[in-house]
Amino acid sequence: MLVVAGNFDPAQLDKWVDKYFAPIAKPDRPIPRVTVAEPPRTTAVRKTVYEANTPLPAVLLSYQLPPDNHPDLPALTVLDGILSGGANSRLYRNLVYRDQLAAQAGTFLDTRQSTGAYAMYAILAGGKAADAGEAAMRREIAELRDKPVSAAELAEAKNEILTSALKSRETAEGKASTLAASIIVSRDPKAADQQLAAIARVTAADVQRVARQYLGDNQSAALTYLPEAPGAKGDSVGIADTVQVAALVAPKDIVIHTQASPETRIAVPAPGAPVSPTIPTASESKLANGMRLIVVEKRDLPIVTATVVSPAGGTRDPAGKAGTASLAAALLTKGTTTRSAEQIAQQIESLGGSIGAGADWDAAFATVTVKADQVEPALTVLADVARNPAFAQEELDRARKQTVDGVSVQLKDPAALAGIAASRAVFGNRAYGNMLSGTPTSLPRITRDDVASAYARAWSPDQSALVVVGDIAAKDATALAQKLFGDWKPGNVTYVAAPVTAAPKPRVIVVDLPEAGQAGVVVARPGIARTDKDFYAAQVANATLGVGFTSRLNREIRIKRGLAYGAGSSVDARRQPGIVTASTQTKNPSAPEVVKLIAEEMAKLGAAPVPAAELDSRKAVLIGSFGRRIERTDGIAGALADYVADGVALGTLQSYIPSIQSVDPAAVQAAAKRVLDPASASIVVVGDAKTFVDELRKTYPQLEVIPASALNLDNATLK
Repeated sequence: MLVVAGNFDPAQLDKWVDKYFAPIAKPDRPIPRVTVAEPPRTTAVRKTVYEANTPLPAVLLSYQLPPDNHPDLPALTVLDGILSGGANSRLYRNLVYRDQLAAQAGTFLDTRQSTGAYAMYAILAGGKAADAGEAAMRREIAELRDKPVSAAELAEAKNEILTSALKSRETAEGKASTLAASIIVSRDPKAADQQLAAIARVTAADVQRVARQYLGDNQSAALTYLPEAPGAKGDSVGIADTVQVAALVAPKDIVIHTQASPETRIAVPAPGAPVSPTIPTASESKLANGMRLIVVEKRDLPIVTATVVSPAGGTRDPAGKAGTASLAAALLTKGTTTRSAEQIAQQIESLGGSIGAGADWDAAFATVTVKADQVEPALTVLADVARNPAFAQEELDRARKQTVDGVSVQLKDPAALAGIAASRAVFGNRAYGNMLSGTPTSLPRITRDDVASAYARAWSPDQSALVVVGDIAAKDATALAQKLFGDWKPGNVTYVAAPVTAAPKPRVIVVDLPEAGQAGVVVARPGIARTDKDFYAAQVANATLGVGFTSRLNREIRIKRGLAYGAGSSVDARRQPGIVTASTQTKNPSAPEVVKLIAEEMAKLGAAPVPAAELDSRKAVLIGSFGRRIERTDGIAGALADYVADGVALGTLQSYIPSIQSVDPAAVQAAAKRVLDPASASIVVVGDAKTFVDELRKTYPQLEVIPASALNLDNATLK
């Protein structure tokens, strides 16, 4: 089956289909398929696994589900929304927020043509036991079996499901995926619409009935994941003895196709002429209090995204208190002077919307997405969280603990830890070298006064912007902005940026994480600012190096040598010069080889021009990615908010594609020589050092070895 959605010429598409698909012969016999149905699980299953470098315990409960086109699926979908749909869902509200038992909790609803699976999981908070997490999840399931859900919960889940469906259909890929899944799984192109209609008819009794039918304790499979412990022996998890696997025997008369030689192989068709997309224009005005209002009308679907942007980024964190900006932003939605955190979540999610807040390096954001008919009540809550955060001590303590738990997970992940250490090696004591989220050392130092001061220094209307994108007229957005933000008084905000110091000298660092299953490898160096004249050429150079499956890094490391599942690179341009990284995760013994390959590929881009055909394909990757982003209301809002944060003109929304298209091979080579030269790069490898350090030292005799247990992320030396 072929599904095509998007901006194309139907007549040309028909010709391509006739050319490339029509010659494929129809099979002269039925295609072998697995027709055996999985037997119902009637006895509970339990497995326990112990693993080295496991930062937090985790537990998962799994249940069998009927096929996707079964009439009980709509009720199960609503049940799933009640359990895990947002901050007002039962799992988050009870396990994560109220009881602080879990750092994360969620579900997976995986439906198939045959038997599917429903899984719920909890990653336990620091100091909490897995059995307590399992008991809490079983209590939530039992309550769904024993008591009807409330009318408010039922309506909220349905609204969230509808909004999610609308958002998924904003993009060509989403439309195509929805159609394809409907046809393949349910054998009906209208199945997705029919399921939405059926979801609207689901009752509380339906939810209780399916919970009783499919989520019994005897129908569960429990998997507990624990840190390695002396003498502990876990269970083996594999294919059940009852599963019979038949040998795969090809029919004797089947045609075996062999790959043509490079000389006779038919070339991939050249890219067609670039399509000139219609990109919406942002209109900008300013309220009397100095607040910027940026509006984009996008009327194809009834969805609106609104974002408030302020310059409250991580670069403003006080010395020794990394994570202040991130905590302050996270707490915006955790209570105002008139609304509690639970009320904020309930009010937004009852509208079918979502709300969130966070900080980047140079700005902080508060964002809401909602159906167009609920814009005013949603923006009323957004204005409240942006203007009147309470920063309650209880909420600060809760957010801090959750952040510490999240960081502790990152610090056991070789790839994540390599990226964190590389950032510190590149930036040294400069603000960009901190962990944006904070560290286990810096987070406990942050007080309520620190958070309130961080807010007061940046969240002022004359320093902020409101971005509104979607199915709303500019005049209506302006009226709402005036009503909800017009009386926001500017504060006495002054901020002096710290002077930019010279970048540290490059280093080669091995972080020893004993028993790590793989090594994280990062080669990183100073980058450029978003406003730099070489930004677009650097983006094309980076796309050639490490963006996409056919990029040079992935081709050399994965495709040719099988040393990793993937490899990539990034030119992270910020308001001030950012960071360039090339990274992957590989087997510990192959880390030295991977370091060599990355450095070689970075150097090659500055040494010779990129062939025109390769350059065209890399530009297409960037333009396609940009196009997919601006198909969505939240994508456009996010792009405009980033432009505000980085000091970039709003017209970049229209000029991005032609700017990428105009980059030539000479510009790419010059930018690569300036931005990708590995001679100015630091190298960080995190893994089981005893398996690779001697080999790496042959090339880099000056390398430093730092035990992971002694790594100091709050200091430029990392010691």
